[in-house]
Amino acid sequence: MQIDELTQHALKIRDLYSVYEQKKSYREWTAEQTYQGLVSDVGDLGRLVLSKEGFREHPDLEKNMEHEFAEILWATLVLSNHYGVDLVKAFHSEMESLEKKLSE
Repeated sequence: MQIDELTQHALKIRDLYSVYEQKKSYREWTAEQTYQGLVSDVGDLGRLVLSKEGFREHPDLEKNMEHEFAEILWATLVLSNHYGVDLVKAFHSEMESLEKKLSE
């Protein structure tokens, strides 16, 4: 699956969340709240990494790591789309810049 397909799938899920939030009379998440969720997920992933490296215990470690990575990717795709960032272009540009810097 290409990143454009992943982004479209992420946006479809965002739309489904919007309908769900309306049905439940919840407020729809803003970009800021999506970002806050992303930060929380990164913290959760950090604790899982510590578990994976033997510093803590965590049940269902592999399943939870997959879940957090997927949620982080989802939020990244949704936010980059919201702010008009071309992730493929940005990624390639950043990798080229780093490669040049690290090869000097």
